[in-house]
Amino acid sequence: MRYLSSGTCCLAALITGASWSSGAIIADFTDGNGASSVDQYQGIAGDGWDGPWGTSTSTADLTGSVVNSSPLNGGGNYLSSTLTATGASGGRGIQFRNYNDFGDVNVSAAHTISFDIRVDSSLATFNSGIDYFQMYDRIGGTDFANTGAWLVRAFGADVENLGTTAVVGGNWAIYNGNKDGSFSNTNFVDTGVPLVAGNVYHFDVTLDPTIAEYSVTINGGTTFSGLGFRNATGTVQTQVNFGGRVSDLNETLTYSLDSIAVTNVPEPSCLLVSCLGVLGLARRRRA
Repeated sequence: MRYLSSGTCCLAALITGASWSSGAIIADFTDGNGASSVDQYQGIAGDGWDGPWGTSTSTADLTGSVVNSSPLNGGGNYLSSTLTATGASGGRGIQFRNYNDFGDVNVSAAHTISFDIRVDSSLATFNSGIDYFQMYDRIGGTDFANTGAWLVRAFGADVENLGTTAVVGGNWAIYNGNKDGSFSNTNFVDTGVPLVAGNVYHFDVTLDPTIAEYSVTINGGTTFSGLGFRNATGTVQTQVNFGGRVSDLNETLTYSLDSIAVTNVPEPSCLLVSCLGVLGLARRRRA
């Protein structure tokens, strides 16, 4: 596992950086609820999105609406959603949207998916290993699978494999796949960052299909890099999924989502020029 501390160099900032180019694919719910423009929930196709937002559930209900009563990170409109289990053993659900080549974004090349997310419900009943909140890629289904590349998840309780704790319950974890389609709890990397109700988390997930690896940065902190895709082909399933699983009948999980952006990762030569420019500016300011 390779770690890259924030602030180490401007290259890291640019790879995980939060500035959006004019060719970015963006969903920040500016236009509210409806089906007449791209940036609505559920929206329509356009500007890099293949279609509107969709919902997929298994023994659960998942509802969402654009609101602005408690903005994430000072923004305006955001999507507020509630997952409710309807089965005796709980249920799963996701909200998803597909993206494709647009502007500067080439989905076959390195690109970054950024978003803000927050849990708004109490986590009192979110207390088992089969309670989890997650974000990932995979087209079809309600959960991560062997066709997926990246996965970020927070479990309600410690997750063990053969008696070894892989992830502390309540912490954000990242899945480090074997590039062979297999799945094991020991492949989760515990970030040490706790999931706290009411806290806003900003994620930058940078995918490189050419080497079947990705990196994740949380709140501009340490970058967890060298994470392998789960699938063997280096294929990015160009779908963003947000949701999770709740373990008991009628258990709910309410969360908020905003500022989704899919951006390209500049070529190394462009990054070098940008870094030199930033360093030169810093020198002039110190002079």
